[in-house]
Amino acid sequence: MSWAWAERLNKGVTVKYLALSVLLVASVLSVQALATDFPIVGSQAPDFSLPDLSGATYPLSDYIGHPIVINFWTTWCGACTYEFPVLEQFKQEYADQVSLITICAGNSQDEARAAVEKKGVDFLVLYDEAEIISKAYQPPRPHDKRRIVAFPFSVFIDETGKVV
Repeated sequence: MSWAWAERLNKGVTVKYLALSVLLVASVLSVQALATDFPIVGSQAPDFSLPDLSGATYPLSDYIGHPIVINFWTTWCGACTYEFPVLEQFKQEYADQVSLITICAGNSQDEARAAVEKKGVDFLVLYDEAEIISKAYQPPRPHDKRRIVAFPFSVFIDETGKVV
């Protein structure tokens, strides 16, 4: 019996994860390219306390002391949900080194839950329906420094709570 179909499937999965990884890295690099104009880089991360999909509240201060990646996404953004498998893999591989927090911005709890259930992921999802927290973290436009809605984007916070 030939296992050629399994090899083709495995190559397809590898290519898919490679493409997702490139997408995540491109998202990170686009934010880093704005870092010189990003007013919160080098300063203390804006604190927040947001609910998860079950209603439990998670303050950022509970995570200070360890490096943190915060990924902001929204349900209407195809690239956002497309990178879910990469975020899930990141969580599994680096859970003992880095805390991953994802924040669904501008959507209700039910909308966020539906998106997560559809993709079958198991990382921490908080929601920021009014986009108050996501706007505090958003990079500005390169030319006029106003905050913009650009999803997905990720923010890295060091163990002292500073945005890096």
